[in-house]
Amino acid sequence: MKKKNKKIKDNKIKDLLSNQKGIALLTTLIFIFLLVTFVVALLAMTGNDIKISAIQRDSTKAFYQAESGIEQALYNLNVDDNYDIIHWRPGQNPPEPYKKLPFNSSEYYEVTITDIGDPEADPPELLTDKIKIISTGILTPVGVEHSRKRSIEVIAKIGFNTDVTYKYAVLSDKVILINGSGPDMPTIEGDIHSNDDIEVHGHFADGYDGTATASGDTNDLDDTEEHIHTGVDTIDIPPVDYAMLEENASDIYYENVTLDNNSPPWEDEGIQFINGNLRVKNGGVVRITNGAIVVTGSVIFDNGSELTITKSDNPITPLGLVAKEDIILKAKTTFIAGVVQSYCPLDPPPEDAYTSGTVELHNDAIIWGSVIAGTVFLHNGTEINYEEGNLQKYVTQGDPFYKKISWREI
Repeated sequence: MKKKNKKIKDNKIKDLLSNQKGIALLTTLIFIFLLVTFVVALLAMTGNDIKISAIQRDSTKAFYQAESGIEQALYNLNVDDNYDIIHWRPGQNPPEPYKKLPFNSSEYYEVTITDIGDPEADPPELLTDKIKIISTGILTPVGVEHSRKRSIEVIAKIGFNTDVTYKYAVLSDKVILINGSGPDMPTIEGDIHSNDDIEVHGHFADGYDGTATASGDTNDLDDTEEHIHTGVDTIDIPPVDYAMLEENASDIYYENVTLDNNSPPWEDEGIQFINGNLRVKNGGVVRITNGAIVVTGSVIFDNGSELTITKSDNPITPLGLVAKEDIILKAKTTFIAGVVQSYCPLDPPPEDAYTSGTVELHNDAIIWGSVIAGTVFLHNGTEINYEEGNLQKYVTQGDPFYKKISWREI
């Protein structure tokens, strides 16, 4: 009986194990579970990517907001008359940062400015000579707990629209060429600078005791071991305001002026403006007192001519003789008090073009002032005496403004 019951039990187990009913449903459930798990994981990854993309997008927006704050601050400091230009300091008066909402209330920037000039520097600086601008771009997206912020720090210092002065006996855009030897060789009292090269043919260097600097590769007057006066920064050429000079001229000539030995001496006072060329041939005489000669073309004094330009104790202009084209002085007598300059304003100047012509001096030409041109040629007998006291009265650097000298993200 027991054996029979055992046999029946074994048969039931075998039937159970061999029954395939429901396996398809189980397989389907397992597949659906795995598929749902994969979809959930994929959705989670996609959601994270969207969040990361949103964070990056908002961070980039905040960065450009910060950049906008820097540019707006510099505009307020340098251009916009609604602000106390140069001296405007948000973050101090009033005490809160300068805030602007260029887009909407959730996207804006905040700017602070701090004076960091160093009074102990050599030469000493005013506190306002250098500033630190910090601009923070801020985004507060809807539904986001924390704002997105990016900050930029800029250091700026005072510059000038025309960072030039009459501080050189000779200043050139191109080459300074000095020729001559012996007792009659050229003499220069004062410093000289070329934005290119300085070339000397003769023994001028033996008696020159000023400082000669050149931005090019050649400087025959640089006797330092490490050539520290060669390859220096260029110097801006002082501009000439021809319109102002014409407006203030005592006499204006609207055609070329030519003088020779049959012409009476040209003797006058004040600024003489010639809208054309000036040519003085052998025997021609020009004497101008307390003034200057301003020419829109070229100036040529031939051998045998005479030129004298003098100044009073309070001259009306630092200029003595100025032209837009070349100035060539071969007169038997040349004495000029003031700046001799060849300068032609081009707006805008073409690429690789100089705005100054040539000044060439011969035959014992004496200049009490400065010589400025694209190219300067000095020959035997030339004498240039830089008049610091007189010329420094006319140091004009233009309007001050803040310019960036460093940038970093903080």
